[in-house]
Amino acid sequence: MQRTPTSYRNADRWADSVVRAWHREQQARLPPLILLVEDDDAYRDVLSEKMLRDGFHVASTENGAHALHFLQTSLKEKTDAYLPDLIVSDIRMPGLDGFELLDAVREIGPLIPTILLTGFGTRRHQEKALRLGCDQFLNKPLSYETLSEHMRRLLLARALEPGH
Repeated sequence: MQRTPTSYRNADRWADSVVRAWHREQQARLPPLILLVEDDDAYRDVLSEKMLRDGFHVASTENGAHALHFLQTSLKEKTDAYLPDLIVSDIRMPGLDGFELLDAVREIGPLIPTILLTGFGTRRHQEKALRLGCDQFLNKPLSYETLSEHMRRLLLARALEPGH
């Protein structure tokens, strides 16, 4: 990995080299796996289709309990290939909601970037999400382009983490 630039004049060249290195690494491995957790079947299908069209692998489920089972199985079997690179989850779902899912994910170990979506967001919800370690809190309705931009930003940040 490149060292940080020592002057502003070198910053653009350094940033370009970091992005080029990230692109080379991404081309050499599988596309990012997104774990999509959404109880609305139609919305989940539309998001999954758009994510697939954008080149992501998608594992989708309708509730937090199924998502947590997927994660626990991947960790137990030591199948890192099935650990998601990003979780996109609704908050209000029957059973295990998005907050409970996020809390459980943080308990079992991996620091997987997470985006929480809600159609009923309040300041209190946003504060709770951030307190639980959510990386991005977005209100529905939102355009897929907005969601995609946040997903790509979080995936890039994760790829640039040391040791990842």
